[in-house]
Amino acid sequence: EISIDEEVEIECLDGTRKIILNSAMPVRDEHGGIVGAISVNHDVTERKRFEEQLRGMADRDLLTNAYTRRSLYDFLETEIHRVRRYGDPLSVIMFDVDHFKEINDDHGHAAGDRVLVAISELVREALRGLDRLARYGGEEFLIIAPNTSLRKAVTLAERLRTSIATASFDTVARVTCSFGVCQFEGDENADVLVRRADDLMYKARRSGRSSLVAE
Repeated sequence: EISIDEEVEIECLDGTRKIILNSAMPVRDEHGGIVGAISVNHDVTERKRFEEQLRGMADRDLLTNAYTRRSLYDFLETEIHRVRRYGDPLSVIMFDVDHFKEINDDHGHAAGDRVLVAISELVREALRGLDRLARYGGEEFLIIAPNTSLRKAVTLAERLRTSIATASFDTVARVTCSFGVCQFEGDENADVLVRRADDLMYKARRSGRSSLVAE
């Protein structure tokens, strides 16, 4: 049997758009020739919307709305492939909140959560549309910056470092972050690149609060 299932998007008379699943199956005569077809149309708009919402929930951190670690690696692998093909620069920025445990201990976990949400919003506002911010884990964040040299990535990280250090965070008097910045090298994979940024961030943390290390 030859059957057809295809989704098409249509515009309704009221201007709304719907996704229709067209299913068709041939009707054959006693000799096997096709003499007609049975066609059924299903409105699957709500189902597709729900599937998109589920995908979005899987790709986004529920607290900060930054991308998740898993979706970040998918994006990073794609960007590394593009860099190897076209030779454009690619940089990553890893940062975390200084003394975050003290923030939770002194002000409560709800205050700590608000700090993470505020930082995520502040950083996203400073990024370009092609950049991607992910919550890497706990109070750690990672920025993927395509078409960005190390020098430009350092400039961005320094701007973010200053913005966070001078921002107001409700009940928390002052919040700072430490940054590690590096540019992709051709023989690296995603894990090696992220680990290098992570190592640089830890060097920044050891050198003092609200600092930045790049290579």
